[in-house]
Amino acid sequence: MNILLLYLNPFDWASIAAPPYGLEIISNYVKRNIDDTTTRIVNPFAFKNMKDDLNQLLLNFLPEMIGLSIRNLDNMANIWTEKAEARNGIKTRGFLQEYEEVVRIIKAVTQVPVIVGGAGFSIAPAAILRRLELNLGIAGPGEVTFAKLANAVKSKLDLTRYVDNNLDQLDGMIYVSSQADRVSPPAHAMHSTEMSFFERAVQYSPKWTGSVPVRVSTGCTGKCSFCVEGSLFPKNQWRSIQDIINEIKLINNHNEAVWLACSELNDSNESNVIELCNAIRKSGVKNRFSSYFTPAPFSKEQYYALKAANFSDHSICFGITHVSDQVLHKNNIAHRKKDIDQLIKTLVDAGATGITVGFIVGLPGEDEQTLNEFMEWIKEMDDLFGEGLRCFYNCGVRVYPNTQLARIIQKQGNRHNLYGEAGPDFLEPVVFSTPYAPEEMNQRIIKAIGKTKGTVASYNLGNELLQEDIKVAMHWQRSKYHQFENNYKEAIGELLEIYSLCSKKSVKEKLMLDTIQLIIKAKKQDLNASFYLNHMLENSAFYSLVD
Repeated sequence: MNILLLYLNPFDWASIAAPPYGLEIISNYVKRNIDDTTTRIVNPFAFKNMKDDLNQLLLNFLPEMIGLSIRNLDNMANIWTEKAEARNGIKTRGFLQEYEEVVRIIKAVTQVPVIVGGAGFSIAPAAILRRLELNLGIAGPGEVTFAKLANAVKSKLDLTRYVDNNLDQLDGMIYVSSQADRVSPPAHAMHSTEMSFFERAVQYSPKWTGSVPVRVSTGCTGKCSFCVEGSLFPKNQWRSIQDIINEIKLINNHNEAVWLACSELNDSNESNVIELCNAIRKSGVKNRFSSYFTPAPFSKEQYYALKAANFSDHSICFGITHVSDQVLHKNNIAHRKKDIDQLIKTLVDAGATGITVGFIVGLPGEDEQTLNEFMEWIKEMDDLFGEGLRCFYNCGVRVYPNTQLARIIQKQGNRHNLYGEAGPDFLEPVVFSTPYAPEEMNQRIIKAIGKTKGTVASYNLGNELLQEDIKVAMHWQRSKYHQFENNYKEAIGELLEIYSLCSKKSVKEKLMLDTIQLIIKAKKQDLNASFYLNHMLENSAFYSLVD
């Protein structure tokens, strides 16, 4: 049985692509539980000509079932690079039209069952199914239900009828029909890692994506007005500590960084965090770790446990959101300014020399006074931590379907603080921002804070490749994808298209080194390396690098 798993995560100019972790889990789970099953994980947006190449893949692989994983509905780049085009006040790129194109290509070639899932899909599953003109999806962790569907397909059962008759046994199942939508409770159970292997999509090497994800928990006990996870999965459910350790041990290179995937690692309690850290330390793994944290609860004991488990001060990332009690209260955020003050005291007393914090400015309740509170706090932290401060803020907040913020906006009918595609279902990018538009907010913050010793920036700063022309970032990421699938011809081709678009010498130098390394690898594969080398040298962009 062949199962094709398409990762609908377009290469983008606003962030580095994340690995297809959910599809990796599904692929491994299905192959362990269903005999004689072959799965393939493919990102169709890596194709040079998506229509022709996806057609060819479908005709050659002949899948009997297709899974589509939607990680994001858009790139959330409210005020990104100046070279991005603004649409009604934000520069966010929506992805739904690109997903629709993938579905059209599939339907033109095959009639096999198509199942939709993923974090982005789970935000509004029924609405997205209707938008894609499909009828079956899974919300939440989907490996158990997907395997049941695969077994039904392998048994030659009519899948729609099977779902209709067995919905109560299919956690997270969404069935959209012309009569009515049928929905089972969201899936919560996470995969077991009682296995001797965990195959990952080789194209998404941590050498360019940055880290390897390992799922720790699902759900969130918070009730933040703008948050999707707390609305969909209000219970925080941890995997067993041993399952987490087992999966970490299956990472091939112990030097690779591991991102512990969750809402916030210390959600509600810190005993799980301390137990996990102790287990990591005793296991002997040498990976570096990072994750998100809420300001409370956070004790010295937790800090010391994290450090002993190979977290750095900067990989303990605090989602503070805001320092104003007015904004925190207005948006149902559990912690308060006193909790943030206590967190800073704990870190300083414990000897921390740096801190990474994330904020959202422009939430409901934001005004001149609360904005000043935020900026004054940043200045205090800059004085306290100096170069050890890493503060990133987002101007405005994405309004997602089924959140409290979306319901308030729909009820009040007041849309003067909305930017982007403010449609009735909020599937297209739409941002709430007050008292100013996102770009104006950012300019005011930059002017008021001034020069800092630490890093204080909106989320549009980071990898300098992402600050170049939009096409540079996208071609570069496709090149990396092809490099790690050993397709050096396509990898080199992607790089050769972008040199003339670069403005920074440092970026050109990085791309030149990438290209030369790929040409050497191409030579080892008996590809026409001299052709690529000559093509590279003919590009005038290189002459500025030769002194």
